Amino acid sequence: MYSAHDYGPDEFQQTWFNSSTTPASLDAVWNKFWGYIPQDGIAPLWVGEFGTGNVAADVSDSTPGSQGQWFSSLVSYIQANNLDWTYWALNGEDSYGLLDNNYDPTPELAAKQADLASIESPFTSSGTPPPSSPPPTTPPPTSPPPTTPPPNASCTATISGQSSWNGGFVDTVSVTAGSQPLSGWTVSFTWPGDAQITSAWGATATQSGESVTLTNASYDGSLAAGATQSNIGFQGTWSTSDALPATVTCT
Repeated sequence: MYSAHDYGPDEFQQTWFNSSTTPASLDAVWNKFWGYIPQDGIAPLWVGEFGTGNVAADVSDSTPGSQGQWFSSLVSYIQANNLDWTYWALNGEDSYGLLDNNYDPTPELAAKQADLASIESPFTSSGTPPPSSPPPTTPPPTSPPPTTPPPNASCTATISGQSSWNGGFVDTVSVTAGSQPLSGWTVSFTWPGDAQITSAWGATATQSGESVTLTNASYDGSLAAGATQSNIGFQGTWSTSDALPATVTCT
């Protein structure tokens, strides 16, 4: 696991912060220095540190080479590449802090908190969901998924390998609603090898032997007709093979 620490021009005036800077040129810098690690399947990576000040321009300024352009572009890059992250810092004594010096629950800069909220995901884990929080709507937790999905719950799912290394892997999942909106979904597949899921995001993963079921999280089960949810994935281990499943079903 690699941890990238990235800061804007207020921290240090790198050469790539100038009057010609664009979101695309910043993407190229990140791809060159650390983004290639997960993209090329070398190892997992998270953005372990990044932060900006509590003046509106530190978040919203779109001037080329500005702190605001760097921050908004990095948030978009994290979202587009499904990267995990942590923000520096929470404490109000820090100039980049989310809270003020009194640690009030109201964020010091609402616009910054809103940008970060757009890439937040609640913690999820593998295993059976607790009885107090069953998967919403059809199928009920006490019944297996139907063999033939009803017309109002049809969907398709795909699994893609994001990265793989000796003994470990990260895969991503996309769920697309059919001609009718969804209020919940379940993805099922069977590993051809001996992969074991250890953690998941955007879904609750249950594995028995090689058979895996992914059930939507509380916040991403509803999809409009034809819409796609792609902020789903999991990490795991393997000994002999982490090959992707040949068939993936969605109900």
